[in-house]
Amino acid sequence: MGSRERLETDEALETGGGLASLGRHSDAGTPNDPAWKHALRSFILFLASLITLLVLDAIWMKGIAPALGVDYFAVVKTIQNADVAWRPIGLIAYLIMGWAATFLAYNWVDSARIGLAIYGVFDFTSTFMYHGWTVKVAVLDCMWGTLLYALTGLVLQWLRPRLQEWL
Repeated sequence: MGSRERLETDEALETGGGLASLGRHSDAGTPNDPAWKHALRSFILFLASLITLLVLDAIWMKGIAPALGVDYFAVVKTIQNADVAWRPIGLIAYLIMGWAATFLAYNWVDSARIGLAIYGVFDFTSTFMYHGWTVKVAVLDCMWGTLLYALTGLVLQWLRPRLQEWL
């Protein structure tokens, strides 16, 4: 948290507004906004983060990563001795990722930090546990996760004020 954010936090707490008065996200609206407006803005932002994450991740996995020498499908086949089996339960991961991008980050830098944390834990745990998940895969994927979340954060940062004006 930078000094500006600390000052805003201190001011909000001193005025008795508590954390809710901080307006951490600009989609929080005003006290006169009906709850449905805030809920709708939050839902739209969540959908935007899901779409951004899914589209960019597909581009990465199918196009960019293989060009850099990382074939996730081959890595998974090496680890489990079988092809990737897509199961609907895996979408829960993207729901959690979308939730984190939408509701835990204030700006694109916070989003990048979240991406680094999520992908870093996954990648280096996988490197520890699976021989097929190499350090190269872990480093590239961790860098990708950081960039993916930063880009998603930029999309949300652009969209928040526009939703505030529209709704």
